[in-house]
Amino acid sequence: MRQHRAYDRLHPDAGTAKYRSARGISSHLGGAKDPGDRDPSPVTVRDALQPDVKVVLDLKGVIRRATLANAVAEETVDDWVGRSWAETVDGLDDSGLTDIVQAALRDGVSPLFRLTQRFPSGLELPVEYMAVRLKGGDVVAIGRDVRAVAQLQSRLAVAQHSMERNYWQLREVENRYRLLFETSSDALAVVRASDLVIVEANPAAITALGLGAGGLADVGGQDLLQLVRPSERQMVELTLKRAKLQGKAPRISAHLGPAADPWLLYVSVMDVDSSDLMLIHLLPSTEVSAAPPGTYASSVSGDDLVELSPDGMVTLDEHGQITSANPAFLELVQEPAAGAVIGTLLSQWLKTPGGDVTMLLESLRRHRVVRLFPTTIHGSLGSCLAAELSAVMPNASTPAVVLLYVRDVSRRLEGADRYASLARLLTSMTERLGKARLKELVTTTVGLVERHYIEAALAATSGNRTAAAKLLGLSRQSLYAKLSRYDISDSQDAG
Repeated sequence: MRQHRAYDRLHPDAGTAKYRSARGISSHLGGAKDPGDRDPSPVTVRDALQPDVKVVLDLKGVIRRATLANAVAEETVDDWVGRSWAETVDGLDDSGLTDIVQAALRDGVSPLFRLTQRFPSGLELPVEYMAVRLKGGDVVAIGRDVRAVAQLQSRLAVAQHSMERNYWQLREVENRYRLLFETSSDALAVVRASDLVIVEANPAAITALGLGAGGLADVGGQDLLQLVRPSERQMVELTLKRAKLQGKAPRISAHLGPAADPWLLYVSVMDVDSSDLMLIHLLPSTEVSAAPPGTYASSVSGDDLVELSPDGMVTLDEHGQITSANPAFLELVQEPAAGAVIGTLLSQWLKTPGGDVTMLLESLRRHRVVRLFPTTIHGSLGSCLAAELSAVMPNASTPAVVLLYVRDVSRRLEGADRYASLARLLTSMTERLGKARLKELVTTTVGLVERHYIEAALAATSGNRTAAAKLLGLSRQSLYAKLSRYDISDSQDAG
């Protein structure tokens, strides 16, 4: 029993497949044959184990002969002969050496055990040995160099230590994140990008969104869009999708919760285990203020008035990036939803040289107000409209906010071009003032105006005199008479 405990202490692999194979090798070398070995194979020690060190011992553990393989053939081991094997290795005393020899004599082969073999040159190698009984009664210790295995084990130990260190560092970061998340006074919510469902929210966000005073687990599965005012859901959805694709999105203003309170939303993507999570930071919005005392309450809110405005209304940041837009502006730039323009630069839609956003913002920084700024708006579908911009930058806004009004003036300019010729005629008549009597001036002016409208009617009807007469409220005979009076020649009469 004492011998078996000694071998168990030297190597824990006793009784394994290697041990059973070694016993088969012992039988082939001439030792006692194990009754359980039914199929001995003609395998030599060199072929099976390819030993690097082979030491022949007598019954007292004294080295009688030692041979080395090519890997350590340059070493000289003649000095080992006649010495106890325990003197040439580390990790083995005389008692352990006796146990190894006795086990090999009794069982034919000893369990595998690892020792540090010292060579006369000072080289030390980790060698895995097993002792096998020979026919003559001696014992041979067969060993293999396991430096590669030892290096792998050492690297594995270092890797395991590094993994454990990284694991605890990660746990520390997670604990800090959890502590900051739960104790932050700002409203924070984590949303899954695939379906915009709230994964978790801190107590401030639970209160802000009206989700109840329960624990964080109580908000899981809540659809974020259901907490947004219906008219703003498409804008919020498009903004979140943009953040998922680009990693971030510009801040937007939206009304959230049962009370529809105004909030500024900052969206960023969280890179956590390749999951599609987004962090939404909610800040109370100062862009919508309560009505001052003494004013009459209205059933229509300011936001609704902005939505119904016939002129385009846009808010910009200090760099000219659009943060909100009403439907009238979306119609001017030919975009279907606010989310398509939020986060883009206003300069994307203004193409007029000298009427760009840089000049507009520079004027705002100096004067805080800009009126009737001429420009041209180019829509996404190819439209081109003349427009006037008016903008204001409040002094107290932090961060800087620009409120921009956009008015389509293309129809006004078209009307001015249409009546430009008539205006020139009237101007020429004004220059005759003092050179002719009033009755003559009035008669001549009436004739000029009448001629102008007849020509306009013929142009509008492509020369169809019948249609032109109907457009002017005249009979065909009256129209012919006037054409003759004013010497107006036109294309063929289609009537």
